[in-house]
Amino acid sequence: SSPYRIKQVGRRDVLWVFIGKGECWDELRELAKELDISDYVNFTGRIPDAEVRAYLSTADVCVAPDPPLRLNDVSTMNKILEYMACHKPIVSFDLTESRRSAGGAAVYVEKDDVALFANAVDALLNNEALRVRMGEIGFERISGAVSRERSKANLLEGYGRIFPPPGHLPLEERLGRKCKIGVVGAAREAEEAAIACSERAKAGQRCDEPHEG
Repeated sequence: SSPYRIKQVGRRDVLWVFIGKGECWDELRELAKELDISDYVNFTGRIPDAEVRAYLSTADVCVAPDPPLRLNDVSTMNKILEYMACHKPIVSFDLTESRRSAGGAAVYVEKDDVALFANAVDALLNNEALRVRMGEIGFERISGAVSRERSKANLLEGYGRIFPPPGHLPLEERLGRKCKIGVVGAAREAEEAAIACSERAKAGQRCDEPHEG
C-alpha cells in the first residue's frame, strides 16, 4: 500500500485518511495492522458531507488509487471532482476519464505500480508551490470546462439530438443518411412485417405462411 511505501522512505509526518466504506474496508483495516502503519492511517467510515469537506480542506494531497481497469478507465470518479472543488492537488493512476476531468490538477502514475504512486505522493508533499498551482488548475477546471453547468448543457444537447422537441426535424433527418439506412430502415422493415402479419391473420393465415395476393 502507498502508506506503507511512504513509511519505508522514512516519512513519519503523513496521516492517510480513508473516507467512506466498501467491500474491502475491514480487510484494509487488518492490513494496516499487519503492516504496522495503524498510527498513520485513519478509517472514518461513512461520515456527513460537512465532515468530508472539513477533512478535504486540511489535506495537502488527495489520491485516487482506482486501478487501471476498463470500467475505471471510462468512469468519472466523484472524488476527483470533489478534490478539484477544494483546490487540492491529486495523484491518480493514468485513467482516461480521470485525465479528462482533472487535466493539470493531477499527477498521473502509469500502470498499477504502488511504489511509483507513493513516490508521486512523496514528491508532491515536498513541493508546496506545485501543490498550490495544481489546486488552482483544478478549481479553474471545475468552475469552467468540467463544471456542472457545462456538463448539463452537453447532456441536454445530446438528449435533444435523440429526442427532439415536437415540431423539430425527425430523428432520421437529424442524424443523417447512415441512420436512415440502418436503424430507421430496420424499424420500418419491422413495422411493415407487423402489418403484413396482421393482414395474414385476418385472412386466416399464419405469419410464417406465404402471403397470397
